[in-house]
Amino acid sequence: MDAFAIKIGLIEKEEKEENDLESIKKILRETEDSLNRAHTRFDFLLDDDLIESQIYEIRALKARYSYYLKKAKELKNA
Repeated sequence: MDAFAIKIGLIEKEEKEENDLESIKKILRETEDSLNRAHTRFDFLLDDDLIESQIYEIRALKARYSYYLKKAKELKNA
């Protein structure tokens, strides 16, 4: 079922890989890189609307990072 669900797009590849500690570590590194880039963009923005949208992006990336950090800790302790 899972392979079929992935193939037809019901389950994202990332969801499939979140049971593998190495995959989660990779996701954490990618998210951290994205967060660093988002902070850099924020530093150069002047328009209020763009600043607000960048704040939302940073918050979303922090939430994503937190989620996968918890998943990594769960897998490490299992």
